[in-house]
Amino acid sequence: MKRTMYLATLALLVGSVNREARAGLITSPNDITQAPLVLDFSPFASIPPANQISPGTNLMSIGNGVSLGDGVTLTTDDPNVVVGKDFLALGSNGQRTPTGSPFASLNDLSGNLIFSFSMPVSQVGAFLNYAPGFGPDTMIAALSSSGSVLESFDLNTLAPIMTPLDSNGSPLDNFVAFRGIVRPTADIAAFEVSNSSITVTGLVIGTPEPASLTLLSFGLVGLLGYARRRK
Repeated sequence: MKRTMYLATLALLVGSVNREARAGLITSPNDITQAPLVLDFSPFASIPPANQISPGTNLMSIGNGVSLGDGVTLTTDDPNVVVGKDFLALGSNGQRTPTGSPFASLNDLSGNLIFSFSMPVSQVGAFLNYAPGFGPDTMIAALSSSGSVLESFDLNTLAPIMTPLDSNGSPLDNFVAFRGIVRPTADIAAFEVSNSSITVTGLVIGTPEPASLTLLSFGLVGLLGYARRRK
């Protein structure tokens, strides 16, 4: 009976590892298999369009950033970033207006938005859109704690986004699509999106569930005990 229990535990642990041991580009929030932490820009909904972010502003100066809560900070290397509500033209992908959801936008053809985490994660993605055919290709990247690129993906080539010209609204409507990155280990210290006037309306981060971690620890202890008795 005990041997059966340990074998079942081993199968559960292996299955859990297999679920987490995949890596690469994801295109649906359902690909976040850990408990999702969802962050949006609703705290910035009342910011007037005139508050465009630039070096020296009290909202975000380059290198400092603005907190989204839950240990997530947004920074940029470009002065032409907007957080809040504003008009935003994305070429053939339509435009946003102040009646839609608040967003963070590069508002430029090149540059980046970097979402840094207080603790590294293994799964992250964003609801986003961009202006196709303008500037360098649209990229998303997972960055290490040192700032080096762990993985990067060209959305124009691998997962292009095409939305109706007249769309506008929340992260769940047709105006945005989900794109993200998963890794086999929690080594993503930051998630970067860049180029083509890229705009983000929401962020989804995978967080390990405490119950799963507890099960994993008990399972490992049980397997070690069983191995010692067998030896």
